[in-house]
Amino acid sequence: MEYEFWLTDDAGRRMTLLKDLSFASYTRSTIGLGTINLGIPFDPFFQEFKPYFRPDWRVEVWRSPAHGVPLRREDVFLLRKPHVYMRDDTVKILQFYGRNGLDLLYRRSVIQASGSLFTAKSDFADDMMKETVRQQMLYGSVLDEDGVVDNTRAWPQNEFLVQADFGLGPTMTMKFEGKQVNEAVKDMKLATFQLNLDSSSNRRIFYEVVPVNVTGLTTANNSPLGWEFRTIADLYGQDRTQGIEFSVENENIKDPSYSISHLEEMNTVYVTSGNVSDNPQIELVQDANRAVDSRWNRVEGMISSPLEGVTISSLQTAGYAELYRKRPVIEFPVTFLNTPGNGRTPRSLYGVDWDLGDLLRVNFAGLQFNVEVNVVYVSVDENGAETITGRNEVNAG
Repeated sequence: MEYEFWLTDDAGRRMTLLKDLSFASYTRSTIGLGTINLGIPFDPFFQEFKPYFRPDWRVEVWRSPAHGVPLRREDVFLLRKPHVYMRDDTVKILQFYGRNGLDLLYRRSVIQASGSLFTAKSDFADDMMKETVRQQMLYGSVLDEDGVVDNTRAWPQNEFLVQADFGLGPTMTMKFEGKQVNEAVKDMKLATFQLNLDSSSNRRIFYEVVPVNVTGLTTANNSPLGWEFRTIADLYGQDRTQGIEFSVENENIKDPSYSISHLEEMNTVYVTSGNVSDNPQIELVQDANRAVDSRWNRVEGMISSPLEGVTISSLQTAGYAELYRKRPVIEFPVTFLNTPGNGRTPRSLYGVDWDLGDLLRVNFAGLQFNVEVNVVYVSVDENGAETITGRNEVNAG
């Protein structure tokens, strides 16, 4: 395997190839932020770069999974914290912490008034996500608190893009004033996951912020590498269930365990349009199949939605997201291994035979599971030895 870690400025222009790493680790995820943590000797770096840190300098991570396989860009991370310390051998280490492009969604909130066209929407779920992102951070589309275009809130022009609308998700109505943009978009995602449980014709919608080549869109002074908000329907990765089997016997998984927990289940939700004492509108949303798993299994709960601009559809969508959060927890944590295989076991290489977001066939305890890889952990030590595992995090969303 081969790695390249490129340090760039905040516009994506390459500054240096980071060499002689003391350590590096990063995560890729379909359920949250990707992160990076790497260390380099401080003194030689400081001789070349003063200051040695600026917020949102980036690290591009490139990796080849095997000899002869081209490098691919794993992700790009925005650096947010430096840490300088001295090891026992008196070598000073500069440690960088960073997050991937999804962090940009955490830096904006939905600031317009409750009940406005900008905080209450009805649309295909994927198109609603994109419109929300455009109105809170895209140059030329971003709005102030009164709904007027205000590019002072925008990310740099042509360096942050939003994918075109596709209309692939289920139609829904949502209200999300005052929420962080990532929180609002995640609620939309979770609602599609619950609707998909109700009917497979409702497509699950994932989202991401990915590095993209913006050469030709930006001026020569700006970045060749920008960001794009995108949505993915159905499955983040590939369906590989017809491929290799992952099992303890095949030596490509470890630490599997299985249980299903109904301890925190909620399958019947009453969604109110405000304080119960104010005579609000109340909408019932239920997972009818789960509610009759036993004669005693109807588990009720109540959540509230802001009163202004409320509709039956917006109450229902809030209920669907809550039902998904409170579904029975199928606990099948398992670690997928990056293994070359041998005469007895199949090859199971990360980036070749399995990847982030893939659906894999797992055999354990006499049961067959189709499991999604929703987190990948990669670490590299100072000798270049790598450790890679994939995880199916419990109750992921």
